[in-house]
Amino acid sequence: MANKKKGPNKFILDLEMLNTYNSEGCLACGQKFSLGETVVAACGPWGDGRKMIHENEAVYDKKSEAYVERGCYKNGKF
Repeated sequence: MANKKKGPNKFILDLEMLNTYNSEGCLACGQKFSLGETVVAACGPWGDGRKMIHENEAVYDKKSEAYVERGCYKNGKF
């Protein structure tokens, strides 16, 4: 099954993505991902590039055209 891309850095988790990213889980909330959830590639406090997190844990920054983890966005640290 192909990954369904919904927009810039926004995806619906298919089985392949679930197997790839679920060992680490969502770095923003600590929960595991579920099949069919919407996730985004976002930058955050982890500092080493973008990571997959739940869409509701991120804010889309129009200026940088990227998703940012909510805490980092709120503190302006991105």
